[in-house]
Amino acid sequence: MKYILHDCSGKEGYIIFALLIRRIGGVVSIAFGIFATLEASRLYTYGTGILIGDHAFPAIIGIILIVTGLFYLCLPYKEEKVVMPNHKQLKTMIYTIGILCLYCFSMNYLGYFVTTFIAFLLLLKVIGNYRWVWTMAFALIFTAVMYYLFITLLKTPLPITPILSI
Repeated sequence: MKYILHDCSGKEGYIIFALLIRRIGGVVSIAFGIFATLEASRLYTYGTGILIGDHAFPAIIGIILIVTGLFYLCLPYKEEKVVMPNHKQLKTMIYTIGILCLYCFSMNYLGYFVTTFIAFLLLLKVIGNYRWVWTMAFALIFTAVMYYLFITLLKTPLPITPILSI
């Protein structure tokens, strides 16, 4: 198969260029998957079982990356029409990314509970457009369940709200 990179204006050039990009993505995905799997095998000695320990998550991610890369390399390219988001969808995507960035940056200042509640409240309002009463109820329930799961059950150290740490 030859790759036409100098003329991508025609349909044939576009398809071949898309195939090349797809193959490069497959190789990069496999490379990262191998790296993650090797790191997981290095961490295996610290674990207590095959799925329990520091190695489990990198191993699972590595396997997923390798399989995804193989799909990109082996499956044929199928041309699909790309539909660009309209103004409302684009605004929702930008708000969502902004809320998630603010969530990451404000976690150390406001603490896990307050930051998660506010972020989930805003995300539900932006994405779901529910009534405020339901949005606040869902956000409070979600935050309480996540707090119980991570702080109480899993004993994960997360930032504490400064007011509560006094």
